Amino acid sequence: MTPATTAVTGALPQAQQGIGSAMNDLARSSLALASRLGEPVTRHAQTAFVDGMQSALLYAAAAVAATAIAVAVLLRGSGSAESGPQLGGDGRRAEQGLQVTHEAG
Repeated sequence: MTPATTAVTGALPQAQQGIGSAMNDLARSSLALASRLGEPVTRHAQTAFVDGMQSALLYAAAAVAATAIAVAVLLRGSGSAESGPQLGGDGRRAEQGLQVTHEAG
């Protein structure tokens, strides 16, 4: 047995050493298969990642553009930039309130 297998099986109780040895063999076989398939799998994974990232960035850019348009439409529709600050619910502008206060005082 290799030192790694001995370490794995030695750390387990006697009743579970067979299962531990089998799991160690399975992991070793899986890694051997992955090392043989590594290059094609890596290439496909990188391509899939780049394609997915491009799609995500395009959707994010579209969402930002739609949000900017919605904000522009809502601000233009409310007229808040032209009307100035309000005094209260009666709709008077702040400048009108100051004129009334100045004339009265």
